[in-house]
Formats: sequence, structure tokens, C-alpha cells
Amino acid sequence: MECGITTTLFPPLVATMSSMLLFILLKV
Repeated sequence: MECGITTTLFPPLVATMSSMLLFILLKV
């Protein structure tokens, strides 16, 4: 059950993290 929830929540979290990282890289 928890594994399914993690799989559902993980991709959006990675997308948010990568977009934030990209924003920081573009700002510098």
C-alpha cells in the first residue's frame, strides 16, 4: 500500500525538485 503511494507521489516531487534546480541554475 505504502509503495503504491510512494510511486504516485514520487514523480511530481522529482519534477518539482528538478524545476527548482533548473530555476536556480538559470538564475546563476
